[in-house]
Amino acid sequence: MTHLLTNLDFEYAWSGGSVPKAVGEVSRRWAAILRLVCPEGQVVDPVDFGGEVAAGEELWPWGWTPAVVEFARSKGLQAQAPPLDVVERVNSKVFSHGLEKRLGLALPGARLVNDVAQLQGAVAEIDGPWVLKHPWGVSGRRQMRGEAGQLSENQRRWASSQLKDHPVILEPRLQISEESSVHFEITEQQDITHLGNCRLLADRTGTFRGINVDPKLEVPKEIIDGAREAAQAVAEQGYFGPLGIDAMVGRWAEVQIVRPITEINARHSFGRLALALYELLGQGRLLWHHPRRNEKPPSGLKRWPEAFREGRFRLPEEVDPGGQSGTWVELFDGEP
Repeated sequence: MTHLLTNLDFEYAWSGGSVPKAVGEVSRRWAAILRLVCPEGQVVDPVDFGGEVAAGEELWPWGWTPAVVEFARSKGLQAQAPPLDVVERVNSKVFSHGLEKRLGLALPGARLVNDVAQLQGAVAEIDGPWVLKHPWGVSGRRQMRGEAGQLSENQRRWASSQLKDHPVILEPRLQISEESSVHFEITEQQDITHLGNCRLLADRTGTFRGINVDPKLEVPKEIIDGAREAAQAVAEQGYFGPLGIDAMVGRWAEVQIVRPITEINARHSFGRLALALYELLGQGRLLWHHPRRNEKPPSGLKRWPEAFREGRFRLPEEVDPGGQSGTWVELFDGEP
């Protein structure tokens, strides 16, 4: 039997900070979603690791952390985990930034910052809006945004608090026109399989709001090529398992920029799950809506179809019992 652990506190666990209570609540709402990749899996509570397990059974987590590996060890579960130091390294934005630099893909002015004085000088060199990122931020969280040449006292205090424990990443803030993710599976033998691509949807704050899966989706060649190079670099570090490479297209100083590597997710991701959800249908186009928590899904959602048909649907009950995730799916035969 395979046990599924949707530990959405993955980034918080690796950053060493405390996990907000709200993150645990979100993990519980999504506790069964990994059944999209393992339909017969049994759910382990992602907060207190509660549930009936037996020695020798297998564990599939959202992502590998020391606490997850220790849980598996203490219960005698099979845990085919990559080396934890590798998991930590390749998921950090410090690694992805260094890879961008090495491949010649980094944005002009992007750099690691180690102290506030260095930050002041680096901000002055960026002739436009900028964003300062925590190495373990995700979905627009744990970052600070600013305007050309300006560093307010509040921004300085935020940076100073972060820099006590780690460097931060300063980047020009593009005017984003589209975001996408490219997905792979890596074996222990470093064989890399490209699983597919999807379009990521976000609100104006950069918070994730949905996924578009469409076989007709055209992803720029530069993004596919950059994602493959990133996947190879991650494999060479010794990581194996699910991998997503986020990318974007945007404008800076009226120039269009294709950025093939914005984030490396060496874990499960909602993009990977969206591809698995699409596989249940095999045709058409899928739009998976992730509204704000206080937004209600539209009324009249239909039960998930056994075969493709257009409309608005709840997720399959076995992966989202009672619709507790608050998300829903829109299916199209062609263009919406």
